[in-house]
Amino acid sequence: GRVDLPKLADRFAFRLPAVGLQQQGDTLLANIEYPNFNIYYTIDGTVPSLRSMKYAPEKGVTYMPNHKYVFAVVEDSGRVGQLTYFN
Repeated sequence: GRVDLPKLADRFAFRLPAVGLQQQGDTLLANIEYPNFNIYYTIDGTVPSLRSMKYAPEKGVTYMPNHKYVFAVVEDSGRVGQLTYFN
C-alpha cells in the first residue's frame, strides 16, 4: 500500500483504507484493508491528524467510557482517510 499507491497518486485520486474497530474487553483493536498505512486517533471527537496519537497494533487502545474515539488513516502528506467513530 505505501509503496505502490504513492506511485499512482499524481494520476489517480485513490481512497485511503478505512479503519475497522473491534472491542475486546477494555481494549480497542484497529485494522485496515491495506497494509503499511499509519492509523491515528483522537479521544475527544476531533479529526485525527499527524499530530494525533498513533495507533500501536501491539498494544491497542485502552477504552475509557465518556471519550469520543475517532480513528483514521493519515498519510505523511496529512491527507486523512474515512473517519471511524467509537463512543
